[in-house]
Amino acid sequence: MVAVIGAGHVPGIQQNWGKDIDVEALLTIPPLNPMPIYFKVMVAVGIGGCIALAAAASGAVLVCGARAASWGVRMLPARGVLRR
Repeated sequence: MVAVIGAGHVPGIQQNWGKDIDVEALLTIPPLNPMPIYFKVMVAVGIGGCIALAAAASGAVLVCGARAASWGVRMLPARGVLRR
């Protein structure tokens, strides 16, 4: 068996080289903590809400291109912002 390790792991390997290892403990996968997922979703919702609020406050109308033509909305090419 060949393994490539970083230099920072060498002292720990040397200290534990002769010790018995509980292989079952190494093979178990700990349960997933849902908090990081919730945090990412809440940050994304918060940022999206701030963008939508800023767009609404500036009077911009955010629609896709097909709907923009039917509503008489023109797209400003420099920013990609739709205005009536």
